[in-house]
Amino acid sequence: MGISKAMMEKVLVAKSRSSGDTVICTTRYGNVMASRGSVIPLFTNQIRAGQPITITDPNMTRFTMTLCVTTCGAPVCALKLLRATACATLC
Repeated sequence: MGISKAMMEKVLVAKSRSSGDTVICTTRYGNVMASRGSVIPLFTNQIRAGQPITITDPNMTRFTMTLCVTTCGAPVCALKLLRATACATLC
């Protein structure tokens, strides 16, 4: 599934270069811990088995977030999306 997200991101970036006054904003989430697609269980199993950790690119920075909610009750990912949208609007 990672490649489909990356391809869509590339399509949006390309479209944003020719969109005139239209602002196109995309948010690419980090690894959501405890989610179905999390890479953390794979890394844990590789470490326990004494295997090298498989990574896409050693120069890549991997970001993680939890599924927890904030003190106001909003999911962390929803707040990050709103923040990214606000940044795109103000830029």
